[in-house]
Amino acid sequence: MPTPSVGRLDLLSRQREAGWPDIHPEDYCHLCGGRNISWYADAELWNEAWALIHAERPDVQSVLCPQCFAEAWKRATGLGVTWHVIPSAATLLARIRDAQRAAG
Repeated sequence: MPTPSVGRLDLLSRQREAGWPDIHPEDYCHLCGGRNISWYADAELWNEAWALIHAERPDVQSVLCPQCFAEAWKRATGLGVTWHVIPSAATLLARIRDAQRAAG
């Protein structure tokens, strides 16, 4: 797991208590406090990692950065993680539209 950012974890705690007035709850990892990106894992993989995190840290809400997820999943399963990066649906649609415009 990345080194926790205590200040950012405090910020998340205050924001949660106040109903998230200043930041979106998924902007930061609720385990390490690091910035979070838009990503997902299949439910089966997520549940394997999340069961371990929740057992160890029931105070953590279910927003994890990719690194914390990967490390938890590896500890839960004993298997390594390799990331496959793909463009978002919006990016793919924009590229298709651009190609169609260019084609005439």
